[in-house]
Amino acid sequence: MDICLSHISALRWLMRNPNPLAAQKRTRYRADAPDGIPSPTRCRELALELDPEREFLDFLSSSRRGRNNGKHFAVHVQTESLPPKSFIRIGTIDKTAIYIASPELVFMQLAQRRPLEEAVYFGFALCSLYRIDPTAPGGLRQRDERPLSSSECVIADKPLTTVKRIEHFLDTTKGNLGCEKARSTLRFVRDGSRSPMESALAISLGLPRNRGGFGLGIGQMNHAVRIFNGADWAGERRYVTRYPDISIEHGDSSGRKTTVGIDYDGHAFHSTAAALARDARRRNEIAPIRGFTHLSINAQEATDFIAFCRFADQTRRALGIRSLDRCPRNNPTVADLEKRNAIERKQLDLWRKLICQSDFRRIE
Repeated sequence: MDICLSHISALRWLMRNPNPLAAQKRTRYRADAPDGIPSPTRCRELALELDPEREFLDFLSSSRRGRNNGKHFAVHVQTESLPPKSFIRIGTIDKTAIYIASPELVFMQLAQRRPLEEAVYFGFALCSLYRIDPTAPGGLRQRDERPLSSSECVIADKPLTTVKRIEHFLDTTKGNLGCEKARSTLRFVRDGSRSPMESALAISLGLPRNRGGFGLGIGQMNHAVRIFNGADWAGERRYVTRYPDISIEHGDSSGRKTTVGIDYDGHAFHSTAAALARDARRRNEIAPIRGFTHLSINAQEATDFIAFCRFADQTRRALGIRSLDRCPRNNPTVADLEKRNAIERKQLDLWRKLICQSDFRRIE
């Protein structure tokens, strides 16, 4: 019997394994979900095998036969037609062929069922350059990293998907359940994040204030910045390329654009003497660029809400964005105060959910 993982179970498998489209020499697909699921006992065995941390699996079925959920599994029904390569074969366990929903389909599934901020975060993860690996420094491994030597064996990997590929998938599934909600969610998703905290910072700073963000706009992730670095002995101009974790651009009424580059200095990669020296050199290289301000935030500041709000305000001022706090300073009305407090509560809730290690973050 074939089975198909979907929803959160598919996301967790995809984020913990090399991209199956890169790791397999010959990838097999199917266009429809299986028409049933194994027995409850077999489902528990598969859950222990495929996701021992959670011991729970989400299955996708093309019929309602055997749809009843159990302690260790949930069954979702997919009756609408999907593109030909929507399900990817990832292996076999005791004659049971295991398929998984494609990253694009997973995003549409999660956007349908999850709040916007969670769906955006999962979209960042699916379009990211990292995967979760407890054996790697910091618990993350970059999907585009290269072997240090020719003798080192590295499993082939590449990013799971991109925003453009998700857009194309949604175009082909127009009219399907969850498609329009996924499309409205996708406008906040960006490619190229290299860590969960980078994604969380970009979303918290960028989402509109009525969604709990600070309304600065979703920036580009790890976008290349070419920097003039002096001249060599022959007078030839030298350049270096740097990749700020987040680059937010804002244009004023005169058409002048200002960019702020933000780097997250996590403890795992920025605490040694060599790392501190590298960070200082990076700041000095970026500092002379006109119209470009470089800011950095560490884990201690990010996990202190007052310090994080102060950092968000520094970013706003560096971008030249007028204060979005419309509460009058002199004699504010009760309605003004209530509106401001409601926005601050939403920002606090989003900060707790994304920046702090909430239960939601642990799902990934």
